[in-house]
This record gives sequence, C-alpha cells and structure tokens, in this order.
Amino acid sequence: MPNVRTLALLLAVCPATVAFRSASAYTSRLRLCMSSFSSSPSSTLTSSASTPIYAYLSVESTQTTARELLLSRTDQANQCAPFSVLAGSQGLGRGTNSRTWISPPDNLYLTVVVPSSKLLVPGAFPLSLVPLKVGTVVHSAITKVLPSAAAASVSLKWPNDVLVDGKKVAGVLIEMDRNCFLIGVGCNVGVAPTVAKEGRELGREAGRLLDYCYVEGDAGNGNGTGSGNAHGIKPEGVKAIIAELADTITSDIHAWAENCEGTGEQVVEDFSRHVEFNRRIQMRTENGEGGGRGRWVTPLNLERDGRLRVRVEGGGVEVLTSDYTI
Repeated sequence: MPNVRTLALLLAVCPATVAFRSASAYTSRLRLCMSSFSSSPSSTLTSSASTPIYAYLSVESTQTTARELLLSRTDQANQCAPFSVLAGSQGLGRGTNSRTWISPPDNLYLTVVVPSSKLLVPGAFPLSLVPLKVGTVVHSAITKVLPSAAAASVSLKWPNDVLVDGKKVAGVLIEMDRNCFLIGVGCNVGVAPTVAKEGRELGREAGRLLDYCYVEGDAGNGNGTGSGNAHGIKPEGVKAIIAELADTITSDIHAWAENCEGTGEQVVEDFSRHVEFNRRIQMRTENGEGGGRGRWVTPLNLERDGRLRVRVEGGGVEVLTSDYTI
C-alpha cells in the first residue's frame, strides 16, 4: 500500500447513531473512539462485514486508489476479494459524467469494491438497478445517524442522489475494473461545498448532515454556547459520524451482494418509497449549453428495470436512462 498517513477514524469502537445519543454517553464513547485510533499504527480497519477498509488522510480519489490496490494484487485466487477505501479528502474527486466532486476534509469519501461475480449471475439481478440499490443503502445509512425529525426529510433523487430538505448531501459513482464493481460514495457530513450555478458543472445546492444533527443535552446544542458548535456536535463527532456511515454502507452493500438474486422488484419498490414523484425538476443540458439548464420534467414512476418515466413540460412522456436532472 502507498505510504500515507492514516485517517483519524476507528470503525470498530465508534458508537452507533452518535448524532443523537445523550451527552454523557456521546462524550465518553467518542473519547474512546478517538484515543484508540490515535494510538493505532495501522491504516487497515475492519467493517462489521469483516471486510478490510483501507483508510487514508488524502488521496487523488478513492476510485483511483481502489484501482491501484486491485492492480497491485498478484494472487489470482484473491484478485477480487472485497475491500473498501476511505479517505479524509480527495484531490481529484469526480462524480457522474466526469463532473467534479468537491472533496474538502470532514466529509465521507468511500469506495466499496464488490466482485462482479456476485452481481453478474445471468437472470439474478438487473444491473440497471444497482445504482438504485446503492442509493437506497446510502439513504438508509444517513437516516440512522440523524435525529428522527431530520430523518423524515431525507429523500432520493433518481438514480442515486440523497437529499435532505431538497439539498444534495450524497451521491454515488459506480464503475468497473478488473472484474470488480467500484462503488464510490460521497457524503457531505461537516462541509457543504459551493456548487456551480451554470455550465457543465451545474448542480443542485449542497447540504451537510451537520446542519441536521444534534446531541441531546449538550450545552452547545442550538445556541453555540457549549463546547460543541451551534449544532451540538464536537469536531470529533463529525469523524465518528463519517466512521458510522462508512461501516454501515460497506456492510449493507456486501450483505446485499451476497443475496441479491431475485431482489429487483423489491429494489424498485424501496427506491420509489423515497422519491418525490409528480414534483417538477429541471433537466441538465449534456455539455452545459444554455447555462446548463434544459427542459422541465415531472417524474411519474420507475420502470421495472429502474429507468425513470417522466412527463415533459409542454407535452409527451419519456423514459430516462441516464441522470440528466439537476
């Protein structure tokens, strides 16, 4: 592995649902989490699914690092053994259609590597549904680290963006390399990057989970007078939320991949439950022409293969196969 410093996370001891534990439990468990990590010389963590998570302070992109790790493997029998890559920041993060994914510290940058043999069983699972399933997994993980009131405002935008109060907090990039799926997940935990308002990089306004988290009983909750910030989350709490998300997403993706056969109909049903149908959205022009803003459409429903059926403003119905909506 490259000689890089280890990211300050330790999944094995980070508490579950840290965002809304009592102040005393939150403080004591997070102190254990951070002190245990800082004394550890290892950059290899273990997820709840018993798969390794290689943690870095900073990388070019977790997708690129995952590719490098796959390329470095010489044991053919172990060529596609699952693992994940977790980073504190990315220098060249990217999203769908090669758009830039702005990647400052204090957010989640994760790539989960899944052997393609798990999903490429003929007739077992439509590959067009993989983005929807991953989006649902990320949606579920985010709701688990938010208070119930905030969790109720978490939704999905086809095919795999996660929104809170209409602001984008997470996205997914799925690629293939050396007989493996590379499932990249980015989630704004502590920082909401500024997103371009026009052109090819045009995107939806970004949000961050920190704006919706609190620690019950913390003196800093809501007014900024305690040891935490205005939201009652101490700096180490952001890292623990990142760790919680990385562990949950990694474990849930691998658990599903092991038993994905025949789950297509359920994936469509689960995703549809969290999408705002019949609410007008704007298309993005493919190359940024006209400021990047295109036609208005209204999502109607999902096809069985995961494509999105929309009503085009001005008349007509179309089925979308790629994400060209803002």
